[in-house]
Amino acid sequence: NWSVGAKISYIGGAPYTPWDEDKSSLVQAWNAQGKPYYDYSQYNKERLPAFARMDIRVDKSIYLKRCMLGFYLDIQNISMSKLKQADVLMSTGVIQNPEAPANEQRYVMKSIEQKSGTLLPTLGITFEY
Repeated sequence: NWSVGAKISYIGGAPYTPWDEDKSSLVQAWNAQGKPYYDYSQYNKERLPAFARMDIRVDKSIYLKRCMLGFYLDIQNISMSKLKQADVLMSTGVIQNPEAPANEQRYVMKSIEQKSGTLLPTLGITFEY
């Protein structure tokens, strides 16, 4: 016996609040919190892209006298879609204007893209008696 199954998953783009890069880059502000500040004037005004993926599974069952032997191939995310999350804002630790007064000094900032999703094949054997 052969059986084939497919599953499609869809996630709509979630809202998120962007970072306040201007405030976060201030040396005194970054050092006080150790992480970036949200821009609450834009609370949940940004939206991540939607995400969809497709999984397939093929099973083959062999029935013996007192048991069943099964083989399967399961492939998750066959479409190789990438789930995007909000970028992470980080300080490089380098002050871009060291000659400025202490309350005006700013760190050089960088954004790190957050994406996940990979093709995940699985081969398996099942045994029932």
